[in-house]
Order: sequence, then structure tokens, then C-alpha cells
Amino acid sequence: MIVITGGNRGIGLALVELLADSGNKVIFTSRDPARGIEARRQLTEARPNRRIKMEICDLASPDSITHVPNGSSTGANRSTL
Repeated sequence: MIVITGGNRGIGLALVELLADSGNKVIFTSRDPARGIEARRQLTEARPNRRIKMEICDLASPDSITHVPNGSSTGANRSTL
């Protein structure tokens, strides 16, 4: 599993696409719920078999960060970009 912060646009979005298309499970974060939902819609509409999950997270807010699930009980096989 790979976690990409700011994956709803620009380089982050391109990384989500590239890594998901390579068969990785990708979780991306977005500060803005509407932008995150739209990015996820575009990503899954283009290729429905992509394993993508979107989480709302503002990296300037410690509370926001602690509420993002890690997706793995052990944290094994997880990378953050």
C-alpha cells in the first residue's frame, strides 16, 4: 500500500495514476473534500479496477493526521510519498 499526500491534483494525482496502474493499492489524501471526491471519481471512471482510496487530511492539522487510517494493523508494506 502506498499513501500519497495531496493526491487530488498535479504531481500527486499523476503519482496516484502511475502507481495504481502498476498494481499498487493507493490511498491519497486531500484537504478539500470536493476536490478529493472529484479526483477519485475521475481516477476510477478512467479505470474501474484501480485500487484507490481517498482520505480527507490537512497536514497542517495534527488532529486531521491522526484520523487518517493507516490501512494496515502492522504498518507493514506501506510507503508514504
